[in-house]
Amino acid sequence: MKKILTSAFLFCSLIFVYGNNPTLIEKTLKWDTEPVFHTVEDVQLFEIWKFEGAVYDDQHPSLPIFSERFAINNYADIKVTLIDAEYEPFNKKASPDDSFLSEQIEFITEVEKDRKTWNGVVSFIPIIQTGPESFERLVSFKLRIIYNSLPEPYANNRNGNTTTSVLTDGDIFKFAVSESGIHKLDYNFLKDELGIDVDNIDPRNISIYGNGGGMLPEAIDDERQDDLFENAIFVEGEGDGKFDGSDYILFYGEGSDKPFLNTSSNTFNIPKNVYDSKNYYFLKISSDNGKRIASQSSVSGSEHTTSEFDDFIHFEEDKVNLLHDWNQGQGSGRKWFGDLFKVLTENDYSDKFQVNGIVSNAPAKIRAGMAGRIESLTGTGRFRVIANGNTFTSQAFASTPAGPTDQFASEREVSGEFTPGSDAFDINIEFVRGSGSNNEGWLDFIELNFRRNLNLSSSQMAFRDLGTMAYNVSTYNISNVNSNTLVWDITNPLEPKLQDVTLSGSSLSFSANTLGELKEFIAFD
Repeated sequence: MKKILTSAFLFCSLIFVYGNNPTLIEKTLKWDTEPVFHTVEDVQLFEIWKFEGAVYDDQHPSLPIFSERFAINNYADIKVTLIDAEYEPFNKKASPDDSFLSEQIEFITEVEKDRKTWNGVVSFIPIIQTGPESFERLVSFKLRIIYNSLPEPYANNRNGNTTTSVLTDGDIFKFAVSESGIHKLDYNFLKDELGIDVDNIDPRNISIYGNGGGMLPEAIDDERQDDLFENAIFVEGEGDGKFDGSDYILFYGEGSDKPFLNTSSNTFNIPKNVYDSKNYYFLKISSDNGKRIASQSSVSGSEHTTSEFDDFIHFEEDKVNLLHDWNQGQGSGRKWFGDLFKVLTENDYSDKFQVNGIVSNAPAKIRAGMAGRIESLTGTGRFRVIANGNTFTSQAFASTPAGPTDQFASEREVSGEFTPGSDAFDINIEFVRGSGSNNEGWLDFIELNFRRNLNLSSSQMAFRDLGTMAYNVSTYNISNVNSNTLVWDITNPLEPKLQDVTLSGSSLSFSANTLGELKEFIAFD
């Protein structure tokens, strides 16, 4: 039934007045002249009538629903009256869904709260049954909506969690970051982008709130932060109580995709955030002093010294939802894919993995995913990853008879280990399509884990070293630095610490407790 719902758009002549009781909604429905038939394996199961803007549910899939959302002042009891209704007979076949119809329109009302705004929702099936196999449908109508204010429902059992947000007081400004790293908020950004009256604030009262990157937990029993966490930040020049033109804020912000250590493969995986490409933080100005970064001393008794670290790159583009582009579907699920492999069956992705300081003789690990649609009796389809001359081949894609209810495509992953042998990565993907002209594939992702030298070749460099976890204390040596280079410990990204370092010429070093804990740092100028 997915194709059937694709063309559902709302057509209406709308007169909409809200804010004062009552609300009047006036609509005209534009019905299709003929029904659409839901078929499976060329067998017609039932007909579906549509009007533009219709929605459907699983209870009565053949019957269209009209639904409208409107603003109200507060939580309320909603009453709906149908007035000036114009019906017309139509030739609808009887179906089991008719048990949901009656001789009059039946309304379903709901009240929702979106942040601080209350909204009402009214829904109904715009069809009445006038006889055993006789039906009429609404063509135009007015809804008179009256709502009586009620006390706002209050959940008094919060299991000890907070009932008051940290954003309930002060002046709040929301901003986004797209990548993890050190972010600088200067005078012009605060004034021009956020609209802050910078000349009349005390920078000591600035706080930044946010809970780090990655997707929010989806399961209700997953552990999560109860409220927004105040992040430790650095504010240059705040001591005089004024935010001057040369002052600025530094803080560590995480992007929307959050990496994690896969202990089974000892590699870092970076799940794609399917909901947003940015992560959001809140700057608050209140009467209280904000949290600032504390210093962290270098420790003694080092057992291990490293001048390398474990790095990773994840390439993934969300371009295509397979069932959306299929002429018998309308899109489904959260899974999206990137480049299409059909006419062109190979592509070079080396430019996505350009990085300095590769340790050429250290093993690198690659992992890639792809979806393939291989029609039955057209041979075998699979894909290959060629990394610096090393070939890794996937298992064969499952074939499909390509019918409307058959599996559309299958997914395969491939992984392997290789030695770069040079200071650059050469990454290619090849799609083996078999003999079918309709066979095609879509790249999902390419993920690379490798070793790099601790050489500050860019403005900032985040680093961690799995090898240090076997030692009580480890020393990190970083080259190509200067007197302005700083190192923050971002093991807890919400509460980073300024790491004390020893500078010697163009190198710096420091030591940290590392036994059983993967420490992460970021060096920047």
